[in-house]
Formats: sequence, structure tokens, C-alpha cells
Amino acid sequence: MRIVSRQHPTPLVHRRLYYHWSGWPKSWLAIPLNVLQALALRSTVQTCHEGIRISHLTKSDAAVFVRATVSCLDLIRQSSPLHFRRVQQHVAYIADSAISGFAMYLSHSQAVKIDFAKYWRPDHEDLSLRLYAMTLVHEATHGYLCARFIPYTKRTRSRVERICGTEANRFLRHLGSEWSQLHRTFSEDGWQIAWHASVWEKARLQLERSRHEFTKG
Repeated sequence: MRIVSRQHPTPLVHRRLYYHWSGWPKSWLAIPLNVLQALALRSTVQTCHEGIRISHLTKSDAAVFVRATVSCLDLIRQSSPLHFRRVQQHVAYIADSAISGFAMYLSHSQAVKIDFAKYWRPDHEDLSLRLYAMTLVHEATHGYLCARFIPYTKRTRSRVERICGTEANRFLRHLGSEWSQLHRTFSEDGWQIAWHASVWEKARLQLERSRHEFTKG
């Protein structure tokens, strides 16, 4: 039997400690907000498909979002069982939400928040569905890395996003050569705004997006 000395923690213990402390103090101060977000996700669940809850947090048509999300999950399952298992393991919620970017992964609740209006084009449903599926695979890979205690920091973020993008491109190969134009090459230039915008700037962008969502029409 192998005995691990308390004086010499295993690399896993180091990774776990570093993961939980890497975001201090910002991540710890966000705990009350995380609790509120989790409550909002649970209270807005529309349905559950393949063990994944589908929540709706915008003023748009919930039925369209649910139908598209169910179709998206079915597409991933039929095209790549491996990637679908990863989605099932690391995504508990998929939520339509007015956010400043396109999509984001919330590790505390294993949720993918996606600004569905930025993806869905009724006149190009096949294209929209495949972009949506690639996004879910990308975000589920974030969950996979979080489960292995790999933090998202200034030092690691480029490598993390590269890995997630690579997995999305791997999934794309299962969709057929006719969709090869959707392949994306990772470039740090495309992430500069997301990485360098201040907390207040990100909050302002999200507030503007939310205001637009709830005042349109």
C-alpha cells in the first residue's frame, strides 16, 4: 500500500489548492453572485434533455431556444459520442442569457450560458445548429479542464482557450467535409477584449446587452 506523506503533498493536491486559490480575491468575492446565478438557473428550467437542464433567462421565445438546444444535443450525440459524453459529464445547465460575449462556462454550477440571439438565424438553421454544437463542445472542454483543477489565469488562459478551440475543431471533423469552412485557428488577438476589459467594462457591456434584450419590441 502506498502511503502519501502529509509533509509532501501529491501533485494533485498542489493543483487542487492552486485551482481554488488562483482566483483570490475576485472569485471568492463573487460567491454571493454565484449563488444567485445558481438559483436563477434552477428557477428557469424549461425542460431536461439527456440529463441536461435547459434554462431560459431572456425575453426571446423559449420554445425556439429549447427546440434548438435539444436538436443541438442530439447532433453532438449522433456525430461524436465521445464529445457528447464530455458534455453530459461537465454541463448540468444550458441557459439562454444576455451576456456581453457569446458564451461562457460557470464552473460553480457546471452551466453554459449562451447568448442564443447571437447564434441563431432562422434562415440558416443548419449553419446555426453546427456553430451552436461547436460552442457547446468548446465550453464542455472548459468544464473538463476545471474538473482536473486547471485554473483560468493570465498564465494559463491562452493554452486553455487553444485546447478548447482544438476540441471544437475535432468535433467539426465529425460533421462532414461540407462544414470544413467553420474550422477556426486560435489567435490570441481575438481574445484581447475578453482578457483585458476591466470588470466594470464587462459589467457595462452585459448591462447594455440585457437592457437591449428586455426593451426590444
